[in-house]
Amino acid sequence: MTKLLVNTAVFENDVKNGASQLDMIKKITDLGIDGVEVRGEFFGDDRDQELSDLKDLAQAQNWVLYFSIPEQLFVENKVNENLISYLDLATKYSIGSLKISLGEINTLTDELIAELKNILKPYSVQLTIENEQNDHGHMDHVLAINKEIQQANLPIGYTFDAGNWYWIDEDPEKAMAKLSSYVTILHLKNIQNKGTVLLDKGATNWKNLINAVTPDIPVAIEYPMTLDELKSEFKLVQDAIEEHA
Repeated sequence: MTKLLVNTAVFENDVKNGASQLDMIKKITDLGIDGVEVRGEFFGDDRDQELSDLKDLAQAQNWVLYFSIPEQLFVENKVNENLISYLDLATKYSIGSLKISLGEINTLTDELIAELKNILKPYSVQLTIENEQNDHGHMDHVLAINKEIQQANLPIGYTFDAGNWYWIDEDPEKAMAKLSSYVTILHLKNIQNKGTVLLDKGATNWKNLINAVTPDIPVAIEYPMTLDELKSEFKLVQDAIEEHA
């Protein structure tokens, strides 16, 4: 059965009002989720203590713990120098998967491939790239990079963000048709007039996105809402996953 996660983007308004990610996650322990994806930009000065507590909570709940890095994998066609520190962070706090934006990359050279293999070899954490809402996020470019990653046998997955396509005037369902075989996690959201909305209020047939990937691909709910809305949205996605199974 597909793992259903909550990305802490759902708590954006609460975090802006002073709540921690840990505070909010504790409020959904009875929701029936399979894991959480926390966001690096939502942590304060006590990040390490909060991550330690999140690690304990995830283990007690038998959840997977993912981490969204607020940076790019490639900066001006070079590997981000902070990547190793995040891989170390993931190892320390039993984070199973790190998501990072693709960034500024034209093509994967042999040198970049060798460097990435060397960096990633000592780690068991999964690393995934995400399509962005900029010139580097167009579907043909994301497809080309994913092909190069696969051909190079790099241990890098792909987070398909269902919303980012709208900001670069591309269709998420057409993008999914091209990219579905590379997807290792689906960030689910819906968009109307370039703003995130509840799933059934947006322009995308979001169930088609779930149906386009295999049941072993985790789905993460990732758009701001209230706790009450999360309960109903979660049930909506849960039902769609069961229909797809």
